[in-house]
Amino acid sequence: MNFEKFEKNITDNIKEAQIKLGFDNRPISLNYTENSLKNLLRTDNVKNALGKFPETIRDTLGDITFREIKDGYCLTVSATGTSYINNLGGYEFLTEFINTVRNHGVSV
Repeated sequence: MNFEKFEKNITDNIKEAQIKLGFDNRPISLNYTENSLKNLLRTDNVKNALGKFPETIRDTLGDITFREIKDGYCLTVSATGTSYINNLGGYEFLTEFINTVRNHGVSV
């Protein structure tokens, strides 16, 4: 099973939050609808895929937990994972873009 698309989505969402809100070395939770997970995981058996996913990324994102919520799942990435994501490069454009539109009177 290939989890690259899902891992990138998690990483991108957390990195964007860190750019906007700052980094504080704490776990972060993300909510996903079941349909979104089916698309990201490329499977109809979301529960099975989520059971396999944490082991594949433990070396980089640390412990990840899932719990069922209405119409989907809540994923929590550990502080180890959020710290790893905070230190990733390659988000210069997003950082510059967010900092530009954050200033009052600037439009895109």
